[in-house]
Amino acid sequence: MKPIWMTFVGAGVAAVLLAAVLYSRLPESATPQKDRTSAASMTAPQLVAYPRADNPAPGKAGTSAPSEAMQKQHLTKSAEVDTLLKTGDPKAAFAAYKIVATCVFSRTHEARALNDPRFVVKRNWTSPAEACGDLSPGQIASRMEGLGRAADAGVPGSVEAFALEGPEGNGWSNYNPALVAAWEERAKAQMGAGARNGDRWSISTLATNFEQGDPAIRDLTKALAYVSAQQEITVLQLGQPDPNVGNWIARLTNQVGPEKAKVAIEQGKQLVAQAKASPLWSAQ
Repeated sequence: MKPIWMTFVGAGVAAVLLAAVLYSRLPESATPQKDRTSAASMTAPQLVAYPRADNPAPGKAGTSAPSEAMQKQHLTKSAEVDTLLKTGDPKAAFAAYKIVATCVFSRTHEARALNDPRFVVKRNWTSPAEACGDLSPGQIASRMEGLGRAADAGVPGSVEAFALEGPEGNGWSNYNPALVAAWEERAKAQMGAGARNGDRWSISTLATNFEQGDPAIRDLTKALAYVSAQQEITVLQLGQPDPNVGNWIARLTNQVGPEKAKVAIEQGKQLVAQAKASPLWSAQ
């Protein structure tokens, strides 16, 4: 059994290939001929690590609008999860997953929370009785089904959650080759969907692969396009830029030079415009 961050490095390989495909779909006017790459001509990329946010308490990021409406109806947690999943809406599926994931998080960290008051505050931990309510064992065991549907659609936040859960959930894997391979292919497509919807984690992962991936497809100008898009989306969603992303942009700008940087930033703006046109943009 190995932790998910080790397993998902393999999905970073798939992300490298996907990143090149996504980038090649930028509008013709923004993509110089010399920068356009054919996915079919790429060699197999090397394993690369990428930055990721610390895994927050699953329910801490906020509750979606469908879930809030159902809470007003005073549904039990079990009924709320069932109702959300029956809608067929990927945003609602992610909301259902977060309810169940909060329960799993509470149970997993109960011993630590009872001995560390700071953890309770920092991670917004609540007791299993409060977090789980009347959720059934079946709802808990099947939580990956709803999450998978949400991540397949690229619902922001769900792609990272799917990555952290791993092929078998709970952030662990027995390294069944067939299972991991299928999961990596699915995760690759999910990152593409997430990027098209403006999911910052997906965009950051793809940017890192362009910066640190296999030399055959490494392209700092393309990495800068994704990083600049990430920063613009951060400002739109959070109201202020991320200093770390700003440093990333400055470093890449110095490396590629002013002319290429100008092209990359324009491409990033077009990526953001495409994301804002997505029906899932409102779910940020």
